[in-house]
Amino acid sequence: MILKKKILNNLVISFIDENPDFEYFSLNQIHSDRIFFAEDMKEKTEGDGLLTRTGKILCVKTADCIPLIILTKNPYFYGIFHVGWRGLFKKIVNKAIREFLLYGFKPPDLYAYIGPSICSNCYEVGEEFINYDREFLFKRKNKFFYDLKEKCRYELLKQGIKNIEISNLCTFENKHLPSYRREKDSKRILTCVKPK
Repeated sequence: MILKKKILNNLVISFIDENPDFEYFSLNQIHSDRIFFAEDMKEKTEGDGLLTRTGKILCVKTADCIPLIILTKNPYFYGIFHVGWRGLFKKIVNKAIREFLLYGFKPPDLYAYIGPSICSNCYEVGEEFINYDREFLFKRKNKFFYDLKEKCRYELLKQGIKNIEISNLCTFENKHLPSYRREKDSKRILTCVKPK
């Protein structure tokens, strides 16, 4: 299955149980705050964020975490990020926005897309999350749940990003999408971004 979405002058493609027929840049994802430009990479690198200045095809793999895409009005300058709770707490969203600002973009110039990921009704977490972030944590029937998407949106808003779109697809609830929480296997959504 392939999901396609056009945003601004870019195309976002999510591959489920399929392989793309094009070459792309990706990282060995480690739930970090490490961000790289594809143009500067010489080999496979550990990290969770990729940017391009020249329209390289960038991809991340997810199976409950957020594929976050940040676009500009320049169709060749954009980024893609693998955002889980560890990355959020390490401020990967803030660091991502800072990279765009360093290149002269202003927050109103940026567009964010929070792709298919686990929803707050399904993302059960441990009680230790009380020590991390109470604002997006809630309790139901003596269990704790965390709102990953809203936390990501909140971090974007704090950086002045107003143009935010959030996918309503939950990877756990949707049986057609890979979910590590549901299946405990190695299947992943490969989300890619490229110029149209």
